[in-house]
Amino acid sequence: MIEILITTILDKSPYGVYFIAAVLAGAILWKIFKFVQSVRGLERTNSEFCQSHNDLVKSHNDLLIELRGYFVEINHRLQALETAQFGNSNSPIQLKPKYKEFVKSSGLAKQIEVHKPEILELLNQRSFDTFLEAQNAIADVAALIRTNKVIDFKEIDQAAYETGIAPGAIVPIMTIYLWEVLIPELMPRA
Repeated sequence: MIEILITTILDKSPYGVYFIAAVLAGAILWKIFKFVQSVRGLERTNSEFCQSHNDLVKSHNDLLIELRGYFVEINHRLQALETAQFGNSNSPIQLKPKYKEFVKSSGLAKQIEVHKPEILELLNQRSFDTFLEAQNAIADVAALIRTNKVIDFKEIDQAAYETGIAPGAIVPIMTIYLWEVLIPELMPRA
């Protein structure tokens, strides 16, 4: 989960996010340093040491939960920026014509259709009750599709290069396309 989160952030993030990640990593290292300092020179019984270790693990778990919240917020803000760049803010959001053409001409639409059962299987592992939750789940799965190589991106990357679309733009474009294709299927209107 953390690997996917970090990969997603590195693929989508401006340089400011790298700074935030470095600061957060520094905070973790500082906690480890403080723990080591508290252990040095002290003679502790095994049970005291185990309690100290358990406290450290709990504080790290709490820190990871807090970090996840920050990363989720950063991801939502980046999605808003990407949506403005690649999509029209209709409800639901739709790809701009230039990117719709790219999805078709690059073979991305065909690959998504071929691998739709696998994509739906990844989505079924998540729970969502609202359209916004479905969008967020699809955005997470879109990053997994690229990371786990569910789709072969060789031709798509080549098409992006030939049309002047940045490599980092492929996942956001695919995400919005997946919203268009999957949300009506996943969340039929009553």
